[in-house]
Amino acid sequence: MEDMEGYMLAWFIGGGVAAIFCLLIALAAVGTFFRGIWSALKGDVGEGFAYIVGMVIIFAISGGAGWLADYCFDQYSEIKEKKEKEEKESELYDRCANNEEAQACFELCTKYDSNSSCSKLFSYGLQAKKDGNHQQSFEYYDYGCRADNADSCNNLGVLYDRGEGVSEDNHKATELYEKACHLGDTEFGCSNAGVHYFNGDGVFTDKQKAFELFEKGCNEGNEKACNKKKAMLENMFEN
Repeated sequence: MEDMEGYMLAWFIGGGVAAIFCLLIALAAVGTFFRGIWSALKGDVGEGFAYIVGMVIIFAISGGAGWLADYCFDQYSEIKEKKEKEEKESELYDRCANNEEAQACFELCTKYDSNSSCSKLFSYGLQAKKDGNHQQSFEYYDYGCRADNADSCNNLGVLYDRGEGVSEDNHKATELYEKACHLGDTEFGCSNAGVHYFNGDGVFTDKQKAFELFEKGCNEGNEKACNKKKAMLENMFEN
């Protein structure tokens, strides 16, 4: 971080020096221009023309100095932005790592693409659930699901299903199970969604959709889903 501050200072000073140099050269170019006009008015056209050419050259040098100043200030701004980002990321990491608040993990996960922080949202929620703190568990699972963590979505659905840490809502639970299934938790998310569609819990009964969800869950090794799928097949053949 100290090296970064040193680079910032160097680029800022360099930009300032280039900007001052640019201004001085521009003033010199203006002076040269009027000198050329004055020479031409006195009748010395050749000298006047020479001054005008000199003005163009000086202006070109001034443009180069201006470009250098802009480049230095751009570098300064870029390093400053990077420094601020790293400081913010470090602060969020400490708050998330110490299990101080779910939002810190969520911001770290979504804004800085930190996969470990996305996983922490689920693991912290799981630990809170084991400790019997359903409200805190709900908070972590909710942030985790918003960050598209499939396991968090499934477990959040379970909380809605059972009314733990939140009002019971079977329809919301189904939505979360389906989101978990879509995000890749095909073992539990798909199976739990299948149960809801099979029983009509919070949604209209849809046996075809339930079967498809059970099949996905079974393919991932969920025994409950396999048993449900088997029972549906047996019932189909019996009828």
